[in-house]
Amino acid sequence: MPPPPASWAAEFASAHPAPSSAWAAEFSSARGQPTPAQRKAARGPSGDDPLDDPAAPTWVAQFNGSLGGVTTNTEGRDAGGVAAAGGLVPAGANPAAGFVNPAAAARAAATSGRLADAALAWEAAAGVDPTRSEPWLELGRARLALGDAAGAVRSLRLAVSTAGSGGGGDSFLLPAALLTLASAAASSGGLRDREAGTVALGRWVEVGGGVAGGGRDIDASLEALAALSSSSFDAFTALGVLRLLRQQPLLAADAFASAAAANPSNPASMTSLAGALVAAGRADHAARAAAAALRVAPAHAPAWVALAEARAASGEYLEAARAYAAAARLMPDVGAIWDGLAVAATAAGRGEWARAAEGRLVGEGL
Repeated sequence: MPPPPASWAAEFASAHPAPSSAWAAEFSSARGQPTPAQRKAARGPSGDDPLDDPAAPTWVAQFNGSLGGVTTNTEGRDAGGVAAAGGLVPAGANPAAGFVNPAAAARAAATSGRLADAALAWEAAAGVDPTRSEPWLELGRARLALGDAAGAVRSLRLAVSTAGSGGGGDSFLLPAALLTLASAAASSGGLRDREAGTVALGRWVEVGGGVAGGGRDIDASLEALAALSSSSFDAFTALGVLRLLRQQPLLAADAFASAAAANPSNPASMTSLAGALVAAGRADHAARAAAAALRVAPAHAPAWVALAEARAASGEYLEAARAYAAAARLMPDVGAIWDGLAVAATAAGRGEWARAAEGRLVGEGL
């Protein structure tokens, strides 16, 4: 074959001109003023990107779209079964279902006191990967804080089953899931829930305390654990929860008082002590316990609720309303707090505060 004519290189170069040396400058100039879509692509996904956002990065949209896909948990149920077992709202009705990282959104919402938003985001996170225990555990905690103890029990059962299977990589959460399940069951008060809570505590003794066969004699096992300084706080807390499950509030108060003595910097024990004392009819002592918790942590909303309940039980409705108002400012999503504020304000003869509370507003002067 004869060699190509000498002009072939020139002809090729003419047909395929080399890129301009100015392309880098042109690219830099364009990058200097990115479009909204480029800005989104540069910053990465955001929980605020809706599912149908055309300016979101393609992979973000694909990830968001996968949220509606079918997944299975460790028990082999499809996503619909998991949603039913956990009491999840349908994905189409959950504004957090389109979040790229619903767990991060949930943590941010909880930190800012938006418990309802946190619960919805944890529901979305549980729907994305129902084999993980953390979303179920945190959803249970959020529901319990919102006053939905029965709903908390449902999600915490799944937290226990997923952590117990070890398939989600967070089996270390099992002790916390068991103890939180027992606490939610005590708040729920239903017979079946109380039975489930007692079983959970028996398992907690074995898993968290390392006592084999703890379920056969939970009291003795917990008292033995409480004698160990390294585990006394958790053991006394569990013992208090066990006695609440058995509807023994005075005995529960004794255990919570011991837990508070073991860890005086933790306001939760004093708050639990106050709640148990209210249930036992010792409102004056309950108020002192709640006040002690608030000295440790003035922004601990459950302690304000406990103080409000103690004041109301003593007939001090004006002080109860003020305590409920303080709790409402810290946890505005909890309907029971607003209800308590309205009742206390009405009993105190402050109808304007009650009407404000019905609209989820703190009345002037509170």
